[in-house]
Amino acid sequence: MPKWWLNLIQGILLIALGIYVYNHPYSMLTGLAFWMSVLILGAGLAAITGWLVDTPKQREGSSLVWGILSTAFGIIFLLKIDIAMNLLKNLLGIWMIVTGAWLAMIGWSNRHYGSRGWLVLVAGLFSMFAGIVVIFNFTSGAVAVTAIIATQLVFAGIALIALALIKRKLVSGL
Repeated sequence: MPKWWLNLIQGILLIALGIYVYNHPYSMLTGLAFWMSVLILGAGLAAITGWLVDTPKQREGSSLVWGILSTAFGIIFLLKIDIAMNLLKNLLGIWMIVTGAWLAMIGWSNRHYGSRGWLVLVAGLFSMFAGIVVIFNFTSGAVAVTAIIATQLVFAGIALIALALIKRKLVSGL
């Protein structure tokens, strides 16, 4: 069984990272946008390279077009990181609106079940409203994106600490 204290250290580090992310939303969104841009650029260059090394018979025109477009978007996003940041927050906002609309519809159709149906409806409406705010307010979008990531980091850290305590108990019981 692995050393329990390694999970404890990992958990503490993830919680610390989560707290840092909560306190630095703009930096976090900038970093996320940067790495997303690098990945898009890398995928585009890989597609172009793949097309070039293929034999002429194996080459697909659509993969070259996709590679060129991905490379162009990656370069644009790297040169104008604010475009990539807005893309990330807008995708999150759209997801929140779509999820909220789905929840609102489900809640409305289940309102006859009482408070549970109404709770789902209200949660859906709140999600839709929050999604609109995320799209149209840059600061709110940056905070929303980073809050989701930070929350996941903190929860993962707590889970790793719990796992460490479980392993410690198992090891001490042997």
